[in-house]
Formats: sequence, structure tokens, C-alpha cells
Amino acid sequence: ITSMVNQNLYSQCCHKQNYHYQYCSQMTHLLLCTLILLTLSFPAVYYGMQQEIAIKFCIYNNNGNDIEINAFKSDDGTHYVFLPSYAKMESVEYRGDAPSIVIDGQELTIGTNCRSFELNKNYSLTTDEDTRICFLHSASVATISIQTQSGNMDYIHSNKYEKESASLLLLDQNGALNCLDEVCTINLRGNSTSQGHDKKPYLVTLSKEKDLLDMGSASKWVLLANAFDASNIRNKLALELGRLADMEWVPECEFVDVYLNGNYNGLYLLTEKVEIGKDRLNIDANSGDFLCRIDFAWRWDTFNNPFLTDNERTVEIVDPKYISEDEKAAIINKVNDMERRILQGDYDDIIDVDSFARRYLIDEIVANNDSDVGINYFYCSNGVFYSGPLWDYDATLGSGYYTENPQSFIARNHVRYKQYDALYNSALYNNKTFYQRMTEIYRNEFLPILSSFLSGEIENISKTISASAYMNAFRWGLALDEHENQAIRIADYLNKRVDFLNSAWIDNVEYCTVRFDIYNSGIYWNTSIEKGKTLEQMPEYIKSVYDNDESIEWVNKDTGAPYRMGWAYWPSAYQREVWEYNCLLA
Repeated sequence: ITSMVNQNLYSQCCHKQNYHYQYCSQMTHLLLCTLILLTLSFPAVYYGMQQEIAIKFCIYNNNGNDIEINAFKSDDGTHYVFLPSYAKMESVEYRGDAPSIVIDGQELTIGTNCRSFELNKNYSLTTDEDTRICFLHSASVATISIQTQSGNMDYIHSNKYEKESASLLLLDQNGALNCLDEVCTINLRGNSTSQGHDKKPYLVTLSKEKDLLDMGSASKWVLLANAFDASNIRNKLALELGRLADMEWVPECEFVDVYLNGNYNGLYLLTEKVEIGKDRLNIDANSGDFLCRIDFAWRWDTFNNPFLTDNERTVEIVDPKYISEDEKAAIINKVNDMERRILQGDYDDIIDVDSFARRYLIDEIVANNDSDVGINYFYCSNGVFYSGPLWDYDATLGSGYYTENPQSFIARNHVRYKQYDALYNSALYNNKTFYQRMTEIYRNEFLPILSSFLSGEIENISKTISASAYMNAFRWGLALDEHENQAIRIADYLNKRVDFLNSAWIDNVEYCTVRFDIYNSGIYWNTSIEKGKTLEQMPEYIKSVYDNDESIEWVNKDTGAPYRMGWAYWPSAYQREVWEYNCLLA
């Protein structure tokens, strides 16, 4: 009996424990879910409490492709509404999160038209605080509006290789529909700009090939940010120069205002991607043609099919992208053969001389410090190598220490970044046959083009985008007159540069190039001195560093020979090389 009672009690106890366990498990699960929900919702609730009321406006369009844009709040508290080229104030309506706002004493509710407000005028604005609002207007520039699936750019900006689905709307400067693609993708592209600036460049891949702004049909399109170029026109000028100079293929480009998820992101250059294609670089990859580029070794991990040439130049096989090991080996052999024959001067049947001459001329004219060193494309078609297509010219035309002096050679110099040699340009330049053909092309083809550039082309391009550049300056906190000032500086720089090149290539003045480096700074300065004359002065920013130190002197790092102001230059070819590349501050 005792055993039966104990067994019964044990069963009841087990049943109660099991029930208690199930009950506790259910309650624990419920509490855990509640805590998770609270944890997830708290930031949203908190953020919603802290976040300012969004001030939005709808831009109506006659073709039904309306876009909503968000006002941008600057550091001084002013809200700027960046309107696209085609917009008029009577087509702008308030669409904010708040039921109403008050502008200049006028209450705006959802759907209120803004025709009573003027452009470029500061108005008082009352929402949850008193501040200001200003409507700015672009002109002569197309509009691209991109909406990502997530509604923000966080995922794309987290990694250069992350793509996100998006929709793209492209309207021309008059508001006419040019492209609507609701299933495209967008991702970061580039190196320096994507990593070093808040205004990022992007690659957009459309769902199918489409002709954007009459630039030819393709699926991949680049949005260049020009973030390090306050003028916004250096890339455009270089590509236009290449087009006028009859390069085989030059990427076409058009300026656009870009809106990302309703936020104005600035003035961009919509550009064809450098790739093999019917409306791009029209060569036949199926028959063994290929596209490569010389680039900096530190980018090796980002390259597709990279290799080192026999002279340790870093080269990427860009297109075709997918190749076998045997196909890669064949391309490497061809590139090494081309390189060897350029350096030996026996290149007549392996390179298209005119394409290499034109490419060198463009790079020297615009003072491209990366010429023959970084992001330099070349391609092989039917066994012959061509230089090009052109790409990446935002750091040219006197935009940095390296190229600020217009009276100096840049692209021909053998050493540019100390550890990177520019082999092909210097070898070709020092070849008498190539030099004769290059200077002939300069006189007959380039001088008339440059005359047109200097007589108004630079000013015309600058004026075309001035309104958008003004908005871009507000958006990114730039000096409002910098775009115009930079355009003036570029024209002046190019004028002086053409005079210098004319003296060398038409008047046959012989120059010795001297390069000064400041140790461990990455800063150097080039100048070219007429043979037999002296260097009058150093640039102020170099001189000022050591102004008060009399022990500092310029020396040749190989021989230790000192340099003194006023010394005449009578170097042999070898001595010129030594001075050109090895003048360092001791």
C-alpha cells in the first residue's frame, strides 16, 4: 500500500513538475519574445522621438514621372530644396511627414502648391523649430532618381562589392522620360573616391541594355562623383579632347543631378563603362582580342586576373573577365612581347603608333601624373596594341602639388611615384621616330583643338553646369564660387601649358626637368628649365618648410652633389635622368 501511495504521489509530483516546466517554458518564451520585440522596437521608437520631421516635396511632371525629394538641412540649420532642371515652382507641392509647416507666415498642408515662393531666396520656416528654407534650381542638366530596395545607402556603402536592387528614373533636362528601369542594381565603384570621400561614385547595372541620353546601348553605366575636382569639369574636358583627337573609342559622358532615395546627392558625370561591347570598345574578344590596364600594385586584391610583366608592371586583364589559365598565359606572353619591343625600339608592327602618340599627347597636355602608371587602359585587336580608352582625369590640370606647375613635363617622366616606373611613355618619347610622329600630330591636329578649347570651350562647359555646381557646393559644403574660380584657373593653366609645350615641340627649345621631393612627405614639385639657364626659385610651400634652416641643402641622392640656386644646367642625357628623378631634400 505504501509503495502504491508513494508511486501515486510520485506520478502526481512528476505531472505537476512537468506542468510547471511547460508553464515556465511558455512564460519564459513569452517574456523573451516580448523583450526581443521591445529591444527591436526601442531604437525605432527612440529614433522616431529624436528624428526631425521630414520635409518633403513632390515635383510633378507632365509625363507622370513625379519624384519626391527631401529637403537637405545644412550645418547652419537652413533647409535647402534642390530642384531638378525641369522643375518650376508651380509644379512643386509640399509632402512632409508633418501635417503642415509654415513658410514665411504661409501654412503649407499636404498637397499645397509652392508657386508663391521664389528661387534662391531665404524664407523663415516653422516646424518643430524656427529656421530657414531656400529653394535652389538646377539648369541644363538631366536628372537621375534612384530608389534602393532598403530605402537607404547603408548596405551599398558597407562594401564596394555589395549590390542592391533599385529602380532608376532618368529624365532629360526638359523633364522628358529617357529611361525607367524598376529592376536595376547599384553598387559602389572606384578606389580613392569611394574610400576617401562622402560623395561616392556608383556603378548602375540596368536590367537590359538601354541607350541613355544618346550615348549608345549598354547595361552598365558609371556615375562619376568628381568629388576631388571642385571644377567638376576635368574628366569631361579630357574625354572631350580625346574625342576631338579621333581616339579609336572614348567613353561618352553627360552631366546629371543625382537623387538617392529622395536625397539630392550632387552633380555627377554619367559615363559609359570602359568595357568591350558593340556600342563600347568594339573589338572581338571571341577571336582573341582583349582589354587590359596598368595600375598600382596596392590595388592587386581588387583586380580581375592580375599579373606582373617581365619588368614588374602590374597589369589587370579587364575583358574578357572569365578566361582559362591557357588563355591568360597567352595574353601575358603577348603583353610581355609588346613591352619588350617598346623598350627596344622595335615596335612598328606590334603597336598602333598614332594611338600611343595621341594618348601621350592628351596626358601631357592635361598634366596627368598617373599617365602610364595608374588606371591606364590598353587593348589588343588583331594582334596590334592600342593605347586607351581614356579614363580618370579628375586630378589633372594643376589640381595637385605634382602638376601645379604648367611649365614642366609630366607624362614623359620615367618615375612618377618613386616606386612606380612609367616605362612606355619615356621609352617612346626618347625614340626619334616616335618623337617626330608625335610632334607632327601635335602641330597638325591638337593645336587647332586646343585653340578652340582656349577660345571658349572651357567656359561654355563650365557655364552649362554652373547652376547644378552651385547646388552641389551647398550640398557638400564647398565654397560657392570655387567651381567658377577653378574653371578660370584651368583655362589659365592650359594657356601657359600650351605655350610651354609649343616652345619644346615647335620652337625646339631643349629642357631639363628637375624634380624636388620633400623626404617622407609624398610631396614633390616638377619644373623644366631651359638648357643653360638657372632655376630662379623653388615653390613657396616647399621653401617655407625649411626657410629658417641654413643647414638644409638640395643634393643628388646618388652622388651627394649639392644643388645651389643659380647653378647652370648643362647635363648629358644620363645626368638629366639623375637630376630629374633623384633631387631630394637632404
